[in-house]
Amino acid sequence: MEKNFLLHKYRDYKRGIEILRQGQIYFSPVGAFNDPFEGIPASDFFNDFFIDNKNIKKELMDITETRDGMSFMQAILPGAMLTSIALLSVPTFLIASYYLYKSLSKNEKKQYLSFLSEYFPMILRSKILSLSKDPENVLMWSHYADSHRGMVITFDPSIKYWKNIRLKEIEYKTQRLPLPTEDTNVDEYVEKIITRKSTCWEYEQEWRMINYHLQPNKNFVRFDKNAIKAVRLGLEMPKEQKEDIIELCREKYPNVKIYKMERSTKEYKLVSKEYLK
Repeated sequence: MEKNFLLHKYRDYKRGIEILRQGQIYFSPVGAFNDPFEGIPASDFFNDFFIDNKNIKKELMDITETRDGMSFMQAILPGAMLTSIALLSVPTFLIASYYLYKSLSKNEKKQYLSFLSEYFPMILRSKILSLSKDPENVLMWSHYADSHRGMVITFDPSIKYWKNIRLKEIEYKTQRLPLPTEDTNVDEYVEKIITRKSTCWEYEQEWRMINYHLQPNKNFVRFDKNAIKAVRLGLEMPKEQKEDIIELCREKYPNVKIYKMERSTKEYKLVSKEYLK
């Protein structure tokens, strides 16, 4: 990783100012993103299932009310996850796995169950913070920063500022990961499937911080205040909100650089102009 490597979080005003006030940031569970392929391997079976399934959580609860279904869930999920099964972040894959399991032979069931008992607890423990290499991307400002009314917070991802974090760059591919085999290393497979996306997302230049150590109902991670290196204020952010953020940063993060976004005079680009103290 290059020296002085920095990553950037696009946020609307309300969520961005809370990050600055609280000194903590939300790590999302797998399945809570806007990518319909998140955490799901390639399979004709899963594709057919997703098209037909209309009520995921009801289907999940119906399965757990049968002896066979509950036995399957107990075999692959720790007790803490079973108690909040309707809130799991990858319910479609979980349900589809059950129906695929039912269609297998006895020997195939044993192998598949062995994999799932390692796979699901790990992927459900995976909490993710998505960041970008580019703080001036016009589309990112439009999609993730309230149409240029929000902000971008710049972080130093060094481990000295964060606890229990793995940092991985997204791999953009045209092909999805296949279903694992009995020889698959589960740890490597999970990390690969949550850091692989379609090439259509390449413009995001995404990196992910991954935390495998949070409790199922915990999503916020505290960071050292020195992890924040800059804050960029959106082109369309109201003046009063800009003043609030500048005041907060100068009080709580005195070494942070503050920029306002401006239009390039010649190109279809955004440029960062630093506020002078």
